[in-house]
Amino acid sequence: MTAAHIESKRRADPAWTRSSGVAPRRAGRLVPLLLGAALGLAPPAPASADDGTDAAATVTAAAEADADTSLRPGGHTGAHTGAPETRARRWLPDQPRSIPLADGASREIPALEYAYGPRAQLTLGHPLPIWERSGDRHLSVWTSALVALENESGLGPAPLELGRLRAELGTAVALDRRVGDALGAGGAFELGFLFGFERSRELRSSEVDNHLPAPSPGDIPFGAGGSWIGLDVSTQTRLSEKLTLTTRLADRVFMNQFAELFGGHLAGADVASALSEGLRNAPAADVVLRWEATERAQPVISVFAEGLLPHDDSADASYFVRGLLGVACVGARASILPFVSVDAGSGRGFLVNRHELRLSVGVRYGRD
Repeated sequence: MTAAHIESKRRADPAWTRSSGVAPRRAGRLVPLLLGAALGLAPPAPASADDGTDAAATVTAAAEADADTSLRPGGHTGAHTGAPETRARRWLPDQPRSIPLADGASREIPALEYAYGPRAQLTLGHPLPIWERSGDRHLSVWTSALVALENESGLGPAPLELGRLRAELGTAVALDRRVGDALGAGGAFELGFLFGFERSRELRSSEVDNHLPAPSPGDIPFGAGGSWIGLDVSTQTRLSEKLTLTTRLADRVFMNQFAELFGGHLAGADVASALSEGLRNAPAADVVLRWEATERAQPVISVFAEGLLPHDDSADASYFVRGLLGVACVGARASILPFVSVDAGSGRGFLVNRHELRLSVGVRYGRD
């Protein structure tokens, strides 16, 4: 049967195409139109009104839905188009979390950071995204580790006196369509749950090479380290076209608190001693304001504050506050952040019982 014969039969009796098994021309034109829309190509003009109207309407609706979908930080879409939810699972994704805090002022950011003022401090860390599932509830699993080196009294450029090891394993769920859209276009909302531990060490070659002062009443023991379960709530809001505000409220609850909950204070004290825990919990807040001045240079200002609540009633509660100002030099997958920072309150690790005000300059390299 020739093409002309098929066309004449179709025009004379539209039902003939359904009974004969011959596909109508309209469906034949819809396939290249949809492929063109997926590839970002302009759809070809329909040959006639009867076979092009529905296809053009379909492509127009798809383009409008695509334009309405905003890309969330971390690489997943969050706008609700009314279409059925699609869930894509992937191992080793690009980002550990939907709302990363690469610009945060905390000294526990898993990145490569060096700062000096008036003593040297170096952080060697990296996050590892493990698995993610995109969709209405974006779920991610990640881990991170860092080694932090610092001088207690030496003024040299190399931090060789004190060290800390910190590792975390966590999961997070982003509720963009449920809650994030209430924060405006580009907004995101994320809940995080993690398990972590930290240990402090004194780096010395002999027993006489001691860098720490003698303990005194009120000191927080074990360098404020230990093992904990953490919870956090993160939000990201577009204040304007180029201004983004990111916040994270978090708390670390140490294992001695769970033992004390079920076994009383003595059980909590035993667990604190066995796991070298000096704190019962550590609430914290991180606020980051980023201005996308250009594609490559983006000024950043961030503030981090953490409370240090000891388990032992004889120890004094303390705090740590750090403000950071810098300009992020953004690349395809990472950024370099030269910065100036101000620290107040307790130090980190074995310097937790030293209270001082520090002005530092430094640079950070990490995943953006």
